[in-house]
Amino acid sequence: MIRRLIPRGIVAQTVLFAVGLLVAVQVGSIAVFESLRPTNFTLFEPGWLEEHLPDLAVGALAQPAGERLDWLRARPEAQWLNAARDNAAPADPQSASCAALRDLETRLARETGTRAILDIGRPRGPGRPGPGPLRVLRAGALEPDTAPPDDCRPTPYFSLVLREPEGTWLRIEPPRQLMLGPGLSFLIGWLSMLLIASIAVAWLGFRRLVLPLTALAAAAERFGRGPDTPGLPRPPALPRSGPREIVAISARFDAMRERISRFIAERAAMLAAIGHDLRTPLTRMRLRVERVADPELRAQLSRDIDELETLASETRDFSAIAQAHGSDDKVDLASLAQTIADAHADRGDEVVYHGPRHASVRGRPDALRRAIENLVANALRYAGHATLRLADGDGELRLSIDDSGPGVPESELERVFEPFVRLEESRNRDTGGTGLGLAIARDLVRGHGGEIRLENRREGGLRATIVLPKSA
Repeated sequence: MIRRLIPRGIVAQTVLFAVGLLVAVQVGSIAVFESLRPTNFTLFEPGWLEEHLPDLAVGALAQPAGERLDWLRARPEAQWLNAARDNAAPADPQSASCAALRDLETRLARETGTRAILDIGRPRGPGRPGPGPLRVLRAGALEPDTAPPDDCRPTPYFSLVLREPEGTWLRIEPPRQLMLGPGLSFLIGWLSMLLIASIAVAWLGFRRLVLPLTALAAAAERFGRGPDTPGLPRPPALPRSGPREIVAISARFDAMRERISRFIAERAAMLAAIGHDLRTPLTRMRLRVERVADPELRAQLSRDIDELETLASETRDFSAIAQAHGSDDKVDLASLAQTIADAHADRGDEVVYHGPRHASVRGRPDALRRAIENLVANALRYAGHATLRLADGDGELRLSIDDSGPGVPESELERVFEPFVRLEESRNRDTGGTGLGLAIARDLVRGHGGEIRLENRREGGLRATIVLPKSA
């Protein structure tokens, strides 16, 4: 039921979550405000002060020093007041803007016969009076022609300080806790609660928007390794959750993934069939060539047949890449590169390895060996030597195969990875090759979540670099 009420559009959901965040902040503010505001708030009208303060001051000073506070607490009009004795002299008072209250200070000094200081305004200390249920203490109704001016409004605070005969000071004022607003600890708690509420609402809301996008990004990354990556299960369909725009993107991505996978499978099957079907006519052609009387012509035809057989074999290998299956194992790439270099050196090829003795990746040893062998064979074919260097980087391994051959034009560095592409401008066709070696190597490496890059070396020659993620 609740899910039906949530709008399906990403714009509408973003607006909903933003509004929800603001509402949560406002509700939190109101809750904190209601919990912290005073439950009792008293306003003292100037007339009430004029009527009661002189009686309280004269009566208190008439009592013995030890009984003055008890006498004040027993007075009915003092139930809203606190009284205390202090040895320290009071600070300079804040003058009242109301003329009646300024006259009251003079009257108090005259009637008590001692120094009287009446401080009107705000309490000295942190906080300010806050709103709450008001109690206004009045002396009685005022006649219309004697109504006080605007500056004689009721006050939430006053302080009457009287000099006692003993040299100490008697202070009479409202209870401080009923007037002061929340302190620093309350403010910190308020802000903390608002922060937690805001983070919770934002996290829950935007997480709903981001999770489908995260799943889509992960699916795209997996699909980038190949529709049917060996050793990896076929990725499931993306969940149909989140805003309708993301659901539509997920559906279209699954359809695209299915079409591409089907296309690649059909292409692989077609190439495999072609490579297989070529074997029979090539065999018949070889038998017939043996009947050719001219030795030179027979030799030329035999070379053409050999090239066609090589092309058919490479085509079958290329098509098998997409149909290969197997499990990923922990492969010591350093040992694999060293073994390949040693095997070529035993055959008299100039191949050397430089790098660590051990460095592991996840993959299929045969596939990685084939990719490296293709690159090494490419270097030997066009330069006569190859240098393998393995570097251990941040989360990845880089295996470079360097040669000092003619290199590749910068504009062709990417095109040479396309199947059957051979650059006659820089690579001699007579040296062999079908134009599938680099294509096979790239497909194998990409199937392991890696990449192959080509670049011309500054000192001359070509560098092929295999980048693979390190094993955990």
